[in-house]
Amino acid sequence: MDTIVHREDTGALKLTVYRKPTHTEQYLDFESHHPIQHKYSVIRTLTNRAKILISDQKDLKEELNRLSSALQICGYPKWSIKTAVTPHRRSVSEEQRPSDGNKIIVLPYFKGISEQLQRIFYKHGFKVCFKPLRTLRQHLVHVKDRIIDEQKCGTVYSIHCKDCNAEY
Repeated sequence: MDTIVHREDTGALKLTVYRKPTHTEQYLDFESHHPIQHKYSVIRTLTNRAKILISDQKDLKEELNRLSSALQICGYPKWSIKTAVTPHRRSVSEEQRPSDGNKIIVLPYFKGISEQLQRIFYKHGFKVCFKPLRTLRQHLVHVKDRIIDEQKCGTVYSIHCKDCNAEY
């Protein structure tokens, strides 16, 4: 997938990244309300795809330049591209690192606040995952029509008689 195979004059095959003719180079905008990890993930995914698929170093360099230009148009500063691609080590000691246990906290994402909370929880051994507070799907999609209680089948109702103390 995402691959186009070229046959060179020598008969050798070379691989490059395939894009549909309708591809617009639109990626997650850097100023959007998403955690920085999502934005770094966009960069890493596109870069790794290029490194895995492209067989010629010249083509790889051209693809990485193309990605850098496209990401900068989407608002990504050069430092973010360099940071996402360069693996880095955390300076947190081993006893402060989250274990693989059940120390995971899921929080709604609020730009500016969530990053600070994540650093604080990380120091105390918790891994923080973010989720959107409300998604567009939650606002627009209602899979089932709501059925009022009186129209539900297989339900037992208790009706009190107004005239006597009977209950049906």
